[in-house]
Amino acid sequence: MGIFFSLLDERLINLNFNSADYYSYIITRIATHLTAKNQKSGKLGFLLIVFKELNQMETSEKICFDPCQSNIKVSVTNWIKYETEYIEKSIELNIGQKEMTVSKEELQHDLLKEKVECILSTDQIGLILRAGDESRILKAKSMNQVFKSIVPYLSTSQKRDLSYKSMRSKSYTAEERDKEIAIKTLERIIKHIQQY
Repeated sequence: MGIFFSLLDERLINLNFNSADYYSYIITRIATHLTAKNQKSGKLGFLLIVFKELNQMETSEKICFDPCQSNIKVSVTNWIKYETEYIEKSIELNIGQKEMTVSKEELQHDLLKEKVECILSTDQIGLILRAGDESRILKAKSMNQVFKSIVPYLSTSQKRDLSYKSMRSKSYTAEERDKEIAIKTLERIIKHIQQY
């Protein structure tokens, strides 16, 4: 007698007792054991034990209970194979999702490391980006897209993480001093270009 199958099971399988009710009974018993196990590795281990026990049993190919039904050993073996494949695929998908999550975290970490620090304030940067969009120097499907694409890669001496939405909205209510600093900054850039 094995871990899962009883002596009666062995005898019925040996005689190819391929009753639909008996097949359902065996599958229900296996499924109940699987449900009781929380870890997928435990489910796989259990299925391998059942598969091994079943595979070691002899079954008659000459006699059967129901000529319209498949051999009981073959039917149960096929169910175990399909269930095993399903659990294995499920494990692969879980691993893939974990890897994707790790990749996203790595990307976010890389993004933080690669930020460019700007000496301007968020209001001043916002003014320059808005002017770049409205003058069509920066081309995107919308001004929102301009801010969304550029701002995550920027930081200031005061702030590491900048909100592109906040910067965009503030660019419409900038103070005169911010405008002056933005203009002077652009003039500095022009002077450098002239010296090239």
